[in-house]
Amino acid sequence: MLTTEGGVEIEQVAEENPDRARLARLHVDPLEGFPALSGQASHLWRGDRRAEASRKQILAIVEKLYRCFVESDAMLTEINPLIVTPDGEVRGHSNSKFTVDDSALYRHPDIAEMRDVEAADPHERLAREKGVDVT
Repeated sequence: MLTTEGGVEIEQVAEENPDRARLARLHVDPLEGFPALSGQASHLWRGDRRAEASRKQILAIVEKLYRCFVESDAMLTEINPLIVTPDGEVRGHSNSKFTVDDSALYRHPDIAEMRDVEAADPHERLAREKGVDVT
């Protein structure tokens, strides 16, 4: 999902005031791969010169985020918010989320090493110790 409105509760903003949220949901068919998103997300940039100038940078970031999602067997990849610097450069700012499917960690030992098993729910931790898949 992309929006020029931003905010922590963008789903709520989109539901309550869809005109304000200008929310674009970009659907990717896993069999076709990452499409050219300029057409799918074009309504985000209509009438907003700042956003239009950033369009190519934003799409490049979204493409990398999608590639990360697929290549790491992720369940979630998120950057919130993206900002535009005074020089016009788009950057991820302060917060991102990355969740990998536990069932796929055997394919990604580098990611598995980063897992904090102590932070997991005690029941989930016990299940993993017994070899039970909790996803």
